[in-house]
Amino acid sequence: MATKQTKNLLFTFVLIVLIICSNAFSEDVTFGVMTYNIWQWGKIKPRDLANIVKDSGASIVGLQESWNAARNERLLSCLGWKNILYGGKDTPNVKSPEGKGSSFWINGYYMPQVLAAKYEVLEHKYYNTINAKGYPDFELPIYRGGILAKLQLPSGDIVCVFVLHLMPWRDVEQQRLEEIKSIIARLKPYSQYPTIIIGDFNTGSHLDGVTGKSAWVTEYIESQGFRDSYRVVHPDPKKDPGKTGGRRIDYVFVNKHLVPVECTVLKEGVFGSEGFEDSDHLAVYAKLKMAKNQTAVESRSRGK
Repeated sequence: MATKQTKNLLFTFVLIVLIICSNAFSEDVTFGVMTYNIWQWGKIKPRDLANIVKDSGASIVGLQESWNAARNERLLSCLGWKNILYGGKDTPNVKSPEGKGSSFWINGYYMPQVLAAKYEVLEHKYYNTINAKGYPDFELPIYRGGILAKLQLPSGDIVCVFVLHLMPWRDVEQQRLEEIKSIIARLKPYSQYPTIIIGDFNTGSHLDGVTGKSAWVTEYIESQGFRDSYRVVHPDPKKDPGKTGGRRIDYVFVNKHLVPVECTVLKEGVFGSEGFEDSDHLAVYAKLKMAKNQTAVESRSRGK
């Protein structure tokens, strides 16, 4: 006859097996992310962009050069989503400058990034150093601004997203490095969450063979524990160059809590995109899943 101790051991063993099997066969939490420099809404229309996003399955979208508030709101309407964030939308209004270039300001904010999300926004912050009352921080410069948001997925998982647009032009590698250091510093308090950095980085990657100063930004991002989704999925730069313009400068970076499953550059015909007919950049889509050590229970508890 089995002793009470033996029964307890057997019960414990069966419980452990059930937990392991439950984890092994539980459905992965996945979601899609897209980043796209839309060239000042110069070509593509909100409804056409919404159709591309819907066809891709993305539920989080970061845009750059999106200086038109009315079109941003129209995009949200076409998507049928809950939230869209952009320069100064829900912050104290700052008077826009007059004259040349005034069309590139929204509510007094020179910050052309947009974050559209199908999910609930638990927290968000705008960063800008140009005429953004209350926001300049020259010790941690983010010259062209950015949006940080903490989102909650239907599974209960918490995900953090930063949408950026690093400085363009040649010979500004030092400024771009300062920007990305500032951005990652802003993300440090959120490091326990699955985190995504998306946008137009205006620089090539050391993973594509870029060297010297031109590799500073991507090397630094990698040193901080972030991975380039496209190169995780497509490790061979010769076979899959992944160019989003003249080179590959638009990225989806993720931290250790996320695993890239798919990553695609939206060439003509992909998800209904017309490629360079829509913009001077190509969009990048990534399907991501929670790492096995990142459960919904952990994310929910951290989000409290």
